Amino acid sequence: MLPAVLLLVGVATVCRADLGRYERQAGNTSDWGRPLVISTIEGMPWMSVDWEGLNQTADAFNPDVVTNDRYHGYVKDLLDELSQKLGFSYKLQLVKDGRYGVKKDDKWNGLVGEVVNRQVDLAAAALTVTPLRAEDVEFTVPFYETGTAFLIKRPYMEYIRPWLWLLKPFTAGVWLVSLVAWLVVWIVMIVINKCSPYEWERKYKRGIAGKSQAKYYSAPNSYFSVSSMLFWQGYEHGPASTSGRLLIIGWFIFVACLAVSYTAGLTSSLIAEEKAVGSDSWFDVRGLGQKKVPFGTVKGGSTEAFFKNSKIPLHAELWREMDDQKTFASSIDDGVNRIRTDDSNYVFIGEREPLMWEAMHAPCDLLVIDPKLQNINYGLAVQKSHERILRDFDVALVGFKSDGTMEKLRTRWFEENSKCFSPLISGPKGKSSTSILPLALPIDFHKFLLAFVILAVFIVCALIALVIEKIFYKERGRSKIVVNEEGQQLREK
Repeated sequence: MLPAVLLLVGVATVCRADLGRYERQAGNTSDWGRPLVISTIEGMPWMSVDWEGLNQTADAFNPDVVTNDRYHGYVKDLLDELSQKLGFSYKLQLVKDGRYGVKKDDKWNGLVGEVVNRQVDLAAAALTVTPLRAEDVEFTVPFYETGTAFLIKRPYMEYIRPWLWLLKPFTAGVWLVSLVAWLVVWIVMIVINKCSPYEWERKYKRGIAGKSQAKYYSAPNSYFSVSSMLFWQGYEHGPASTSGRLLIIGWFIFVACLAVSYTAGLTSSLIAEEKAVGSDSWFDVRGLGQKKVPFGTVKGGSTEAFFKNSKIPLHAELWREMDDQKTFASSIDDGVNRIRTDDSNYVFIGEREPLMWEAMHAPCDLLVIDPKLQNINYGLAVQKSHERILRDFDVALVGFKSDGTMEKLRTRWFEENSKCFSPLISGPKGKSSTSILPLALPIDFHKFLLAFVILAVFIVCALIALVIEKIFYKERGRSKIVVNEEGQQLREK
């Protein structure tokens, strides 16, 4: 009887231990007694930290200082959704070496290393699922699917919004300075009309012009005169003074340059044919208009591993070229900086969404080309022993895909955060909703500088002429004082 009782007690103890482990692995905070420890890495749009008021060097790896509310991004929102659905709490901490995970000498570093070494319960980031990583950690079902894409600077291509075609020939700077020039010319014309002794208003006051002539260059009529020239419409009456005529000549030359440049730019915009960019041949993209350019990707990343281990000869050849020319970048930021500063039209290769994030924000000078040559899956990395956590997370993630949660996160972090107009072009295996027009760059201020200089010179000459007119008229008046028969001094009109 006693052995049977002891056996039942032993079985109950084992079952209770298994149940406790089951509950802990499921992440049930109330039974487990502590939140999940989750390692992550900075990189938008997936995860970012608000460092305001913190010492980034001293506090970076202290989860008690860098609390969860300082994190934001796609992965942070995904963890909040999982936490709410599964009923667990968690603490985020940054990976100490700032790496995703590379295996060297049979040891993992980065996020994967912290999971393998049981320093954290799981790793949450844009962590690529690879066969090598899957040998040592468990991955959840993918929470995001992406691919390898190209990030380039677009010097000869510009997106055209149909309702902005009329503004595309010039940059915003040229339009703004042209507006300022128009206002300056209008104001100077009013000043000349009021101050020049040879202008219509002053002539009327001396009795040598009619009342209607005095209004030729009043404030409203000066506005009409200056504005009509913008549309190649002449004004019926010209200025009477030399200073006024100099100003109108300078304005006419400026308007002629403006009209000719605008017409040429608008014409090229209207007749340009739509052209989709992207090809299943990388050499087509690589040529960028028959011009060979260097390629690069992040050294030690999953994209490099894809090229290095690919069985496709073209991919292997490209990796050898990158390795020979040492065109690797140390990070995505380094690759973006090289694109913007390298005169050789450097092309950066990486996973699509991080490149999209760069192209979605000012100065909107980057373009992502997705030739659809590789599918990449992002998953959460879990310890091998956490089978129940893995299963519950899988079920929740599959549910998120079907109930629209994943689409909500994608919209929030990509579509709603985009500051640039459609920075992605898909390749031949998938059609993009974006069309591209191969246009010359809009005329910027530096290219139109000569026209502004010419106008400025004529404005200065007109003001100098105005001063000379006043001095000349004053001296002329003094020299032509006559005396009538009664001895009164008369000034000649």
